[in-house]
Amino acid sequence: MVRQRISLHHPHNPTWSSGPVLEVTGPLQRLRGTRAVPAGHGVLLRTRSIHTVGLTRPLLVVSLGESLVVRSSAVVDPGCVVVDLGARWVLELPPTRSPPAAGMRLRRVGG
Repeated sequence: MVRQRISLHHPHNPTWSSGPVLEVTGPLQRLRGTRAVPAGHGVLLRTRSIHTVGLTRPLLVVSLGESLVVRSSAVVDPGCVVVDLGARWVLELPPTRSPPAAGMRLRRVGG
């Protein structure tokens, strides 16, 4: 079970940043998702699907491929399920953050 503080950036576009992100592994922490995350932080999960059941506010959900390439992003309302069978990672961010462009390759910073 790991909670690692990182940030995701586009190496050639310094104008986009995920802001603070907790990389979460382990089944218990995955189930807890964003419920135990400090305000303003995002969550990076190694998964192909997420749900927003039990949340009270929307999330910006970014689907990432194996090399942290952005596949898609969308603001998802509470009570939804998002599945991307081609994803390897899902990044959950506050909905106020601007989404990264599809095709953008991100890299980890920190941690």
